[in-house]
Amino acid sequence: MSAYPDRRAIDQGILSGRGLEIAWAKSKVDVFFVHVQGAARLRYPDGTMGRIT
Repeated sequence: MSAYPDRRAIDQGILSGRGLEIAWAKSKVDVFFVHVQGAARLRYPDGTMGRIT
């Protein structure tokens, strides 16, 4: 067994409820474009900006 869950386990919810999220996307399309482009800027509710890759 690996030290990290695989994609199937993640999709089935193995990480749910652990508070690991850093941000939420408005749509799956937004997530797709971040994946294709390789990076994105995030605007948090308090107005600060972050970056994900």
